[in-house]
Amino acid sequence: MKSIPSYNVSGYVFDNVGARLESVLVQNGSSQSNTSASGYYSITNLSNGTYNFSYSKAGFNTDYLEITISGADNTSANKTLYDTTPPASINTISATSTPLYINWTWSDPSDPDLDHVEIYIDSVFKTNVTRGWQFYNASYFAPNLTYTISTRTVDNYSNVNTTWVNNTAATLSELTYVSSFINDTGTVSNFSNARNASDGAVSVFAEVNASGLYQLNVTTNTTDIPDASIHTLELRYNVSGDNFTVQLWNGSSWNNRTTLNDTSLSYRNITLYPEELISYGTLAGNAGSINNSYSLVRYLDLNASAEQQGKLYLDYQRIYNH
Repeated sequence: MKSIPSYNVSGYVFDNVGARLESVLVQNGSSQSNTSASGYYSITNLSNGTYNFSYSKAGFNTDYLEITISGADNTSANKTLYDTTPPASINTISATSTPLYINWTWSDPSDPDLDHVEIYIDSVFKTNVTRGWQFYNASYFAPNLTYTISTRTVDNYSNVNTTWVNNTAATLSELTYVSSFINDTGTVSNFSNARNASDGAVSVFAEVNASGLYQLNVTTNTTDIPDASIHTLELRYNVSGDNFTVQLWNGSSWNNRTTLNDTSLSYRNITLYPEELISYGTLAGNAGSINNSYSLVRYLDLNASAEQQGKLYLDYQRIYNH
């Protein structure tokens, strides 16, 4: 009996950019082979005839090649597979903020062909973050504002995930509000009202007769003041009856800084001297070290008497740096 001759089919499989593709299943019926690291495959013992080979790999489009064998091996059955599937989106995005920067972090998707994450801030493209970095720190922001990061993933073959993953976060205010009141001499109503910016209410500071002496002496404290070249104490207030002297503690004594004399609700700004910021530690952040400080402020009615007792209406006290 005469034997039937058999032949071989071999070739290489490439990806979108012409790189040789490993672990591609090449199959025709029961005959199959997986490409090696070099993208090479070989299927043996085929008779003369026409065959329809399939080429498949997870993440790539399956494709086909019709091959005819006619008395010889086919050593050039090459095929290109295309990855047209974008990677999944990032996960668990969150933000940490200070007055000057926001640091966003996330988890990359598990797609092995993820290349980078596109970063947009308020719809303006900023950069591409390489796979594995999983954070973006924006250190050029202004305080007390909201910013939105928008992200989308891109794989090695430039497939872009069209689903945006967004996160909106706010920088912290550089305004540090009054945190406590020490009632030395006098009465204070509604402490909390002087801890908010224009909340529609005020704290009322009024003298009482203490052993025949009518004098208001209320000390306030502001804390967690960030480091900067200039710090300004901002007040929103009005007085009734008497004027009030604002004093700031310089570490060894009280400085007379200004006189509050507006009888309608008004603003007053006082630029602080360096010695009026009392340091109590440093907070390390992405924007550099931030020195935490506090200031002591005292309001005095130096003219109080039984006949003339003044009142100070304080809407808020805060310090900002610039």
